[in-house]
Amino acid sequence: MKQIHTVYIIDWRPIVRDGLKLTLEDNSNLKFIGESDRPYKAILDIDRLKPNIVLVNPFFPDYSGPDIVEMIRIFHNFCKIVVIESEVKKRLPNCSE
Repeated sequence: MKQIHTVYIIDWRPIVRDGLKLTLEDNSNLKFIGESDRPYKAILDIDRLKPNIVLVNPFFPDYSGPDIVEMIRIFHNFCKIVVIESEVKKRLPNCSE
């Protein structure tokens, strides 16, 4: 019997959360159980729902990503944290090189 892992998503962008949920639907070992665009609400949800895995974007407009991850680690050490980043940043070559 395979183990089902429960997943909670923390990201401020609805399109990213929706895309992750669609991806999770395709994996029979993962079950989506909650989401939030506000880290402090997410901390309360994680306490209540007790997911196995938390997907968290470390770059929030009004919050410190490392602080969010640290709060989850301290208060909810029962879950694995996966830091996600969906923005692609390219380094432009220096014209003087």
